[in-house]
Amino acid sequence: MYKYTLPLPVQFEINKKFNFESDWINISGNKITIPKNYSWDGCTPSWRFLGKWWGTPDSKETFYGSLLHDAIYQYKDKMVLSRKDADELFKQVLVNQKFKFASVYYTAVRLVGRIKGKWKTRTNHKLILRKISVL
Repeated sequence: MYKYTLPLPVQFEINKKFNFESDWINISGNKITIPKNYSWDGCTPSWRFLGKWWGTPDSKETFYGSLLHDAIYQYKDKMVLSRKDADELFKQVLVNQKFKFASVYYTAVRLVGRIKGKWKTRTNHKLILRKISVL
């Protein structure tokens, strides 16, 4: 069960150019686009029990960070970006959104991400988030 479904496409502009295309994430040049109707579970671990969400708290400040992070992780076995890239971008989005626990959440994804399977790419591209746009 997913917590969120994207009502409009969202685009993240970064400092380097890549190409990757899939159903739910497109990287063209320096733009990462996630299309309308993409669904994800927000910050994890979380679960629904007795009609409420339990676990890692989500907020409006974590919405875009968890969106980008989950979309990249979903394609980790095919992705041109690495786990480090995904985690670094997650933190940068949280900081951009002025989330006061960005460092705590970043540390958690670095620790938990180790058990999430193999990645196609291991290179840290040292990406920098430039801009977030709702299309």
